[in-house]
Amino acid sequence: FTPRGINRALVRLTGIRNLRDAEEITGATLFLDWEDDDASEDFRGWTVFDQDGRRIGTVSGHEDIPGNTCIYVDTENGQVMLPFHEDLILSVDESSATLTMNVPTGLLPA
Repeated sequence: FTPRGINRALVRLTGIRNLRDAEEITGATLFLDWEDDDASEDFRGWTVFDQDGRRIGTVSGHEDIPGNTCIYVDTENGQVMLPFHEDLILSVDESSATLTMNVPTGLLPA
């Protein structure tokens, strides 16, 4: 299970080995028995970069505001809260534990 934003994920399922198998379950509803079902929590400790490749900081937590999940990022100028929305997430690299986000103007300290 690899989160891809708030409402999407890449999931590897046992028994799905080719495109034909995958097409058979496309659109099916999945039920997960998972201790922590908040995808943003999985990013704790990850490094966040902005759209220009500049390091923002490290994810230290999240705030589950209904309809607007946010992540806390520890920067060199203190902690900031960023919206954790799929429209703002440009890339997720699990192998290097990095997030690249399109950070709206004004959310980062100067």
